[in-house]
Amino acid sequence: MDFSSALTEKNVIVLPTKSVAMGISAMLAFNLEDNQWVQVDKRSSQIPAVTEETRIYTAAVAVEEKIYAIAYGTELWCLNVANPEQSAFVGDTNYTIVDLCYNAADDCLYGVSDTNKLVRIHMETGKGLLVGTMPLETNTIACDANGVFFSNL
Repeated sequence: MDFSSALTEKNVIVLPTKSVAMGISAMLAFNLEDNQWVQVDKRSSQIPAVTEETRIYTAAVAVEEKIYAIAYGTELWCLNVANPEQSAFVGDTNYTIVDLCYNAADDCLYGVSDTNKLVRIHMETGKGLLVGTMPLETNTIACDANGVFFSNL
């Protein structure tokens, strides 16, 4: 897979990272087709594998030197950005999360569920708390530094 297809393929979760330890400042991606974390760097046409996984992640967000990722729909995992093989199960959200974001304004994770619910997710326990129903049907969520949420319709 090359850089262009990594950004357009539906089988890849792409995360911007700032990991100096990895030697990249571009992106880290999870390739759903091959079950592996890969480095994405626009300066190179190659996408080297970082690690292979036994879990399938369907949503993820980078928070400082950590990656919070959803596996099997409801499980929150915490991974080390520099070495994604170092992972720990955080807890079960009790919701099937289809996308995940970080809100720096309140230092919390948020997810959108398969039933269009906005869920706040505790980063230390994985417990999900229902915030409300999204006003329009969506399967994406993002948040800016001011705590303003965005989604794709």
